[in-house]
Amino acid sequence: MSDPDVSQFTTVFRASEPPKVKRNRQPISCIGCQKRKSRCDRRQPCGACEKRGEDGACRFGPASASATGNFNRAEVQSRLTRLEQLVRELAEQQNPDRDIKDRNDRHVGSQEGAEDCGLDMSYRGPTSWFALVESIHDIQNSLQTEEDEQSTISGATREPDLVCGDLPPVTTDEVLRTLPERQDVDKLITAYFDAKFVALPFLHVNQFRRRYDKFWESPASTSMLWVSILFSILSCGVTIAGVKGISLSSRLGPHDSKAYMAMAARCLHSGHYHKAKAMSVEAVVMHTHARNIQKQDGDSTIWVLHGVAVRLAQRQGYHRDATKISPNITPFEAEMRRRVWFVIESYDVLFSYQQGMPSIIHNDSCDAGRPINMADDDFDEDSVTLIPRPHTEPLPILALITKSAMIPLFRRIMKHALGVQPETLPSVTMLGKELDEWYETIPYCLKYRSVRYTSFSDANHTIFHRVMLELMYHMSRCALYRSCLGGGGQSNICSLAVNACRESSLKMLDIHIEIDRELQSGGRLHEDRFMVSSLTLHGFLIAAMIICLELNDCQSMRQVSRPIIHPQDRAHRINVLRASQQLWAARSTTSSDASHASRVLKAMLNKVESPHSSFSESQTVSTSMPETATSEKPHQKPGGDAQHPADILGYQPMDVYTANVDELLPLETFFNDTEGLDWVCGRGRAAEDRWAVN
Repeated sequence: MSDPDVSQFTTVFRASEPPKVKRNRQPISCIGCQKRKSRCDRRQPCGACEKRGEDGACRFGPASASATGNFNRAEVQSRLTRLEQLVRELAEQQNPDRDIKDRNDRHVGSQEGAEDCGLDMSYRGPTSWFALVESIHDIQNSLQTEEDEQSTISGATREPDLVCGDLPPVTTDEVLRTLPERQDVDKLITAYFDAKFVALPFLHVNQFRRRYDKFWESPASTSMLWVSILFSILSCGVTIAGVKGISLSSRLGPHDSKAYMAMAARCLHSGHYHKAKAMSVEAVVMHTHARNIQKQDGDSTIWVLHGVAVRLAQRQGYHRDATKISPNITPFEAEMRRRVWFVIESYDVLFSYQQGMPSIIHNDSCDAGRPINMADDDFDEDSVTLIPRPHTEPLPILALITKSAMIPLFRRIMKHALGVQPETLPSVTMLGKELDEWYETIPYCLKYRSVRYTSFSDANHTIFHRVMLELMYHMSRCALYRSCLGGGGQSNICSLAVNACRESSLKMLDIHIEIDRELQSGGRLHEDRFMVSSLTLHGFLIAAMIICLELNDCQSMRQVSRPIIHPQDRAHRINVLRASQQLWAARSTTSSDASHASRVLKAMLNKVESPHSSFSESQTVSTSMPETATSEKPHQKPGGDAQHPADILGYQPMDVYTANVDELLPLETFFNDTEGLDWVCGRGRAAEDRWAVN
C-alpha cells in the first residue's frame, strides 16, 4: 500500500505530461481570410475573395488545410491566372513618372518619420527571385507574418560583426555622457561644415540642423545610425578645430577625436547598419571618411570599409536612377541619393587606385546621374523643382560635379592599367583623347592656377578643388601611359606615351612642392593643412617613383639602346627628386609611408649621382642648384634659416593626394642591381606588345 503522503505527488513527477484536451473548433472564416487575417462575411464565395478576384479559391475548411499547402486544382489554376494578370499589368506600365505634386502629397504622411530616420528602402535587381515575389501582392501578404516571426528569431541571437568587431551595444545614456558640452558640439559641427573641401556633400546643412535639434529634444527616439554620423562629424571637427585653433570650453585633443570615431563605430553596430536600414550607407561613409582624416598613411582597412559602403548602397538602389526605384522619392531625396553615390564611387576608384586593385563598381551597372549644381540654401526637403545654378561660380558642389564626370573614365583607365589582357592602340588612344576632352570641359572658375597667382578673394577650399581636378587629370595620364615605361622601345607611340607620362609626373611634383610650401607656417594654406590626407599624397608618390623609374632605366640600359636625355633635363629631374625627397623626409617622423618614400628616393639619388654611374662625364652636368633659382625668394618660414625646396628650385605651388607604399627590398642595396627588378607590369618586349595595333 502506498504511503498517503507520497500518493499526492504521483502525477507530478511523470516522465511524460498527461494528454491535453484540445477543442476541435471549426473555423468560421474562409481559408483566404484566415491567412490574410481579414473579416469574412461567410458567403460562398465571400466578399473579400470576390474583390480580389479569387472566387475559385474561396473555400471553407480546417485551418491546417492552408498550412499544408494542399490546394486543389481549381485553386492552383486560379492563382496562376492571377499571377499572369499581375505580370501583364506590370509589363504594360509605360508611364512610371508621377506628377511631382502627387508624389509630395503621398510623401507628406511619412515626412515626420523620415525626418528622424530617413526612408527605409530595399532594392533588388531583376535577377533576384525576391523581385518577382515582392511584385505579387497575395504572396507578399501571406508571407508577411512568417517574415516577421523569422526576423524576431534572428534578432534574438546577436552575431559578431566581422567589420566593426564584436562591439558592445550603446545606450542613450552612454551617448550623452560621451558628448562634450552642447556649446562645444555646436562649434565642432560648425567647424566641420565650414571646411568645404572636407565636408561631404550628402549632409544637407538645414536638414541636419533640424535633426540635430530633435536629437537634443528626444535623444532616446533618435536613430543610432544618425548618432553615428554625429560622432563622425565630431571626430572630424576636433581635428579641424585643433588645426585652426578654435577655442573650446573642453580640452579636446587627438585622443578625443579617436574616441568619437570609436563611438561612431559602436553606434553603427548598435544601429544594425549591415541590414541596409535608412541612413546606414551615409553612416558607414561618414565613419570611413573620419578614419581617413585621422590617417597619415594609406590604410587598406578604409578601402575595405568603402567596399562595405558600396554593397550597402547597391542594396538600397543608390546606383540607380531614383525615378526607377520608387515614385515616392521626393526631388530632395533623389538629389541626396545622387550625392551619396558620387562620394561612394569616387572613393571606390581612388582607394582602389591607392591599393592597386580594381574598383568594385562597374560603369555599365550605374545610371544614378550626377549631382545638381546647387548650394544647400537653394533647395530643401519641401522643394518641388530643383533649379541648377550656372557653372560660373566655384561652388564646392560644382567641383564635385566636374569630378563625377571623370570617375567613369578613370575606372576605364584603371581597367586598362590592371587588366590581364593587353589593350590595343586604338583603345588607349581613345582613352587619352577622352581624357583630354574632359580636361577641356573644366569650368574656367575651377581651372588650375598657381597659388602665387590666385586671387586673394578666392577661398582656400576653391584652391584645393582646383588642385584636385588638376591632379585627377595627371594621375589618369600616368596610369594610362605607365605601361610603356621601362620597355626600351623607340617607336613613336612609346615615345609619345613616355613623354606624356613624364610631363604629368613632373607637373604633379611641382604641385607637391608648391603646396607643401604653402602649408608651412606663414603660408596661405597653413590653417587648412588638415585638408591633405593620405589619399591626397598618393599621386605625388607615384609621380616621384615614375621619375625614379625613368632615370634608373636610362642608367642601367646599354649605351646603344639608351634613350637620349639632354643633360639639363636629367639635372632638372634629379633636382626635382631631391626636393621631393626632402619633403618626404620632413614627414617621416609622423608617417611610415613618408619615411619609406624618403629612403627610396635617397637610394635612387645616391645611384644616379654616384661617380661610378654608367654615364660619362660628357653626358652629365652638375646637379647643384643654379644660382638664378635661389635669387628669387617668394616665401620663407618666419624666423627660419633654411629655405623650402620650392624656394631653392624656384617652383610654383599646387594641391595634393596620398599613397601607401608596401615594404620593398632592403634599401641599402635596392638600386645596386636592377637587372631583375620589374618596376612596372609589362616592361620590355611585353610593353611593346601592349601598344600593338590589333
